Amino acid sequence: MGRFLEAFKSLENQKTCIYACFTFDSLSTGMREVEGWLSSKGVKFKRVIDPTPEFISPDLKALYNEGGFLSIIEVRDELSRAFYLFSTPVPLNVEEFMKPEFALAFSLKDEESFEALLKVIFAKKISGARYRHRSLVNFFISFVLSLILSSILGIESVVVQAVIVGLLAFALFMIADYPFSILHFKGVDLVPVPTTERVFIVKIKRPGKEGT
Repeated sequence: MGRFLEAFKSLENQKTCIYACFTFDSLSTGMREVEGWLSSKGVKFKRVIDPTPEFISPDLKALYNEGGFLSIIEVRDELSRAFYLFSTPVPLNVEEFMKPEFALAFSLKDEESFEALLKVIFAKKISGARYRHRSLVNFFISFVLSLILSSILGIESVVVQAVIVGLLAFALFMIADYPFSILHFKGVDLVPVPTTERVFIVKIKRPGKEGT
């Protein structure tokens, strides 16, 4: 019973974090436009300018416990970056503001997962390339390369060759899928970006029915 409650509490504590990046010719212009948009939505945010990977203040970590969905908006120009961090009851559709350079969503296990994600983002280790199906593609490439390398070694034993192929495939996958391969072990997983689309149900009365 205790393990069940602990597992349930862990699932309950999980959060989704959306990370979107916008590029402007001038950082000050981008900051002004983003702040105006967030203010129009009634969103209270925390702003960080050109942070280092080690800059994770207690108030940033405290965001994890504030709302249902976490958001990180990055504004950049050629030289500098600014980040806006906030929480909202429902996902905020950043495309209402403008189409981002890229937008990704992550499932977070706990506060430490959020901190690990922030460090990777602040360290510029997420470029915004298309990550769809990345794990499957990276694993396939890693497996093929491991087969080639094992054949070059000329090992005759099938068992030994299988072990070497597996180890090489895992090592190459960890390298190819970095930083997501490392983040996975810290409770951070890439997930589809949640949508805020609404479904409207329209009732149509047929002719001849009462009240038509």
